[in-house]
Amino acid sequence: MADKTESPRGKQARADMPDVFRPRSEPARTIYDAFQAVAKHRTAGWQWAERLVIYDTAKNYALSHNGMCVPSLRDVLNAEQEGMWTTA
Repeated sequence: MADKTESPRGKQARADMPDVFRPRSEPARTIYDAFQAVAKHRTAGWQWAERLVIYDTAKNYALSHNGMCVPSLRDVLNAEQEGMWTTA
């Protein structure tokens, strides 16, 4: 049976690697960072927690940048559904 333990060097190497999926532009980067922060603490009900964090972050970002449209929770849920069917 393969050893399931991992060397500390392996963990450190991953921690030092850049996140290639992290967006380079705003507001996508701010929303992505909030999502990643909450994803580290997943428990029961994590899907709604992630949706609410994304909504809160998008809303707060829009409010702090004059002229941006403030999304509703429905907008965020619709964007999630559209994203599920989008291919790269």
